[in-house]
Amino acid sequence: MIIMPSILFTVFGVWMAMRGSRTIAIVSWGLAILAMLGAMSYHMDDTLNISL
Repeated sequence: MIIMPSILFTVFGVWMAMRGSRTIAIVSWGLAILAMLGAMSYHMDDTLNISL
């Protein structure tokens, strides 16, 4: 569920790019990258729930 905002920002960015709104598309993709980095940080800092 934490990856959902990045997917939605990416889809919205593609939709805006197809409509010709380049500035909104670039901002949306930037927000998608920030959301991906946040999700990556969340998952990388979490403890591993399996015993190795």
